[in-house]
Amino acid sequence: MSARCSLPSPVVFANHVREPEDASSLAFRQPRVKIHHVYRLIYVSSETAPFTDAQLDELLQKSRRANLASGITGLLLYMDGHFMQILEGSKAAVLALIAKIKSDPRHRDLTVLMEGEAPKREFKEWSMGLRKLDANPALTPAQFRAKPSKSLTLLLAFKDSRL
Repeated sequence: MSARCSLPSPVVFANHVREPEDASSLAFRQPRVKIHHVYRLIYVSSETAPFTDAQLDELLQKSRRANLASGITGLLLYMDGHFMQILEGSKAAVLALIAKIKSDPRHRDLTVLMEGEAPKREFKEWSMGLRKLDANPALTPAQFRAKPSKSLTLLLAFKDSRL
């Protein structure tokens, strides 16, 4: 799988992914809201109409600004019309955001794969990361609905730069 997106490619430094200087630094700012208990939610959904690279970039920039303000961190994967996203933050903030996403007409068939308290943030330095993936028949929403734990493994692999 290769990551492709109109954003500059990330640069890897000792297993930490950092966006190049010309990319928005919003992805790596700490959230303004401090929380003691982390609530994590992972979902998959499908688009109702194809997203262009420009639309994905716009979505990413808006998400980063909103997530910074509400203390949410995470990563969005996009592949062949499907989304997988991990959201981390306070329970109230994460549940408010997923309610907004569920009502977004650009999404359909949204399924929450995993949710609950987590011991720590896995994406604490990412207000929102985005990776656009090439099509892969082993990475369909149906596969993750059948075995939700695979979703966290996949998302963490991107965090740790293994993919």
